[in-house]
Amino acid sequence: HPAYDKMKQPESLPAKLEPKEAAAAFLKQQAMAFSESPKRFFVFDREQSKWLSITTNHLHRRVRAWLEQQPKPYSSAAYLRKVTGEIELLAPLWDSRLRPGQMVVANGVLDVNRQPPLLSRRDQSVHFEHSLTIDYLADARCPRFEQFLADTLSAEDAALVQKWAGSLIAGPNQSQAILVVVGASGTGKGTLVNLLTRLVGLELTAELRAEQLAERFEMSAFIGKRLLVASEIAADLLNLKGIGRLKALVGQDCMEAEIKRVN
Repeated sequence: HPAYDKMKQPESLPAKLEPKEAAAAFLKQQAMAFSESPKRFFVFDREQSKWLSITTNHLHRRVRAWLEQQPKPYSSAAYLRKVTGEIELLAPLWDSRLRPGQMVVANGVLDVNRQPPLLSRRDQSVHFEHSLTIDYLADARCPRFEQFLADTLSAEDAALVQKWAGSLIAGPNQSQAILVVVGASGTGKGTLVNLLTRLVGLELTAELRAEQLAERFEMSAFIGKRLLVASEIAADLLNLKGIGRLKALVGQDCMEAEIKRVN
């Protein structure tokens, strides 16, 4: 039917389209969000059901490719900059809407505040930058890990490790605590730390160099991280310069981190 065929045609750009109108038309076809601090764009990849952080240059390429598909393409660099500038103003603001007790897993968004825990699908309505790389399976067990805990820790410490690991993947450090693992060589400390690191994800983990905390750019390595790992801590840890920042890091205090060549 002619009317149906007309409805199926993609929206095209009329002549002399203003940059603001082009940006609005582009955003109708892209699920995007803009973060003001730090300044960056996010696009929702529907194939992966995942938000991806993209650079301004990447956005320029996306916009240019989209414009070139229009009947009357605009490709000048000045026009492209104006369109992307309007996209920055028109795109929804990035807002991580996960509440404490919610976590993004490989197969959805898990809410452990519900009993039983509720697993819902991942979609563009929930802003998230990172997710665990494992699926949530309600009836899954891990006998090898349970045996590892039983062989290396007391029942009380094993329960503490599991609770602390659960809070670690669920969101902010609500207990405002640092987990210190003490023991002789070969007692499983490294294995435990490696397990926790893989659970959280390498991209969400950073090395905590306690002796460097007072250095100018050290704190910038912690931006966006969920787990900080310090190995082979010295016995005089609490006497190190800048160690007071550890309390602020776990206390959810507002802090500044200077980024090299940025600010």
